[in-house]
Amino acid sequence: RLTETMPVIDVPVIPMMGTLNVIANKTLAPGNYNYAGLAVGAGTLTLQGPMTLVVNNLTMLSKTRLQVDTTNGPVKMYVTGNVKLSAGSKIGTNNDSARDFEVNITSNNITGGKIIDLQSNAEFKGTIYAPNARIKVPSNFKVFGAIKAKFAELASNTQVHFDEDLLYDPNAEDILELVSWRRLSQDETSAVEAAGGALP
Repeated sequence: RLTETMPVIDVPVIPMMGTLNVIANKTLAPGNYNYAGLAVGAGTLTLQGPMTLVVNNLTMLSKTRLQVDTTNGPVKMYVTGNVKLSAGSKIGTNNDSARDFEVNITSNNITGGKIIDLQSNAEFKGTIYAPNARIKVPSNFKVFGAIKAKFAELASNTQVHFDEDLLYDPNAEDILELVSWRRLSQDETSAVEAAGGALP
C-alpha cells in the first residue's frame, strides 16, 4: 500500500464521438479521440501515435488485441468508467519502452461503483496509473512496464516486469560515472602503446 499523495489525473477535454465497436481489424490514425465506449469484440485495434484517447468504458473480449504504434509519437489513454480485459486479450506496443504508452484510470472501484476487471492470461505493455482504484492483477497476467494504484494486489503466477527506463528523464542529458576498473592484458597494453595512446 502506498502512503504517498497521488496526483489527480487531468483528463483532456475532447468532443465526444459516441461509441466505437471494433469487430474486425481497424486502425485509428494519430489525433485526439473521445468515445463514450470502446469495445474490441474481434480482431486487432491499432492506435497510431501521437494520440490522446479518452474513453468512458473500455472492453476487450477474449483473444482480441490492442496494438499501439508509437513510431511517430506516444499514445496516452484516459479511462473514466469501467475497464474489462477478458482472458487472453493483449495490449502491446511496437516499441520496447513502456514509456510510450500510458493508461490513466480515473475510475473509483472502491467506493465509486466502477468496475475494473483484469482477467487471467492477458498481457499489457506500458504503464497503468489509477490513483482512485484497487487493481487486482490476476494469475498469469503479464505486465511489461509498471502499475501504480491506490491499492494493487498481485495473484500467484502474476508477472510484473518493471521497465527501468521509466526511472530516467528521457530529455535529461546523460551523466556517466566510472563504476569499475580492470587490468589490461599484455596484448591490450601493447595495442594502446602502438596506437600512441598514454597508459594511466
